[in-house]
Amino acid sequence: MFGSAPPDWANVPAVTEIAVMVALLMVFSGPLGEEPGWRGFALPLLLGERGALNASLVLGLIWAAWHLPLVLLNDYSISSALNVMAAAVVFTWLYQNSAGSVLPAILMHASHQNSVRYLGRVFEGGDAAQHQWIGLILWLVFALAIVAVYGTSSFLRRQATAVAG
Repeated sequence: MFGSAPPDWANVPAVTEIAVMVALLMVFSGPLGEEPGWRGFALPLLLGERGALNASLVLGLIWAAWHLPLVLLNDYSISSALNVMAAAVVFTWLYQNSAGSVLPAILMHASHQNSVRYLGRVFEGGDAAQHQWIGLILWLVFALAIVAVYGTSSFLRRQATAVAG
């Protein structure tokens, strides 16, 4: 659609290899290691001091900084850091609308991490960079939609008010 070469599906490992790696990466790289800390510990503290958007952005900055060592592996870029910031807003919305459950954030983190890690391989070079920027735009659209619909203070669904009759 944007002039990229056709996806090279041969770059995606076999499903059996992906399944083993996803299980290992859930424990040792991200979702199960990070989300109890980010959403289970830090976010409730931040929400106690500030509104949901500000709490998300503060946590997003910390989360983005946490991933800086990935620069050494050539696995982190400006778009990745901005992606984390936008994702923090979406993850706060998930947390707020699941009664403070960390499970939706764990599942979202795992699905994003693994789709980027494995499906992202179908693009190479400049096409891969373009793919990252398109992904960032999608995260930003979701984050902006959450702020537009829910405001900046809580991201909670508003209760319908009863009409007096």
